Amino acid sequence: MPSIICRNPDRRAELQDFLRAHAIASLATIGDGQPDIAVIFYAFADDSLIFKSRTASVHSSNLINTNNAAVSVYAHASNYAGKYGVQLHGSVERIID
Repeated sequence: MPSIICRNPDRRAELQDFLRAHAIASLATIGDGQPDIAVIFYAFADDSLIFKSRTASVHSSNLINTNNAAVSVYAHASNYAGKYGVQLHGSVERIID
């Protein structure tokens, strides 16, 4: 399973803590040449984001055709100065249980 790679190794623990503390992300995929974005619930485990989705959803269909995606997770803030979040990109691995 792909793992999170932090560009700044000194902030890796902070990144992991942030991802554990949140559960909602925006998942961006591409299909038929068009971008799509979906709000997902996720769990952070084994240094990976794990989410469940219906196979018939647009983002799942897109990920079946190409496993590339981008994700944004952010803390809610009431003003610009308080915004904080992370952006991730990489490959998605399908797990069937």
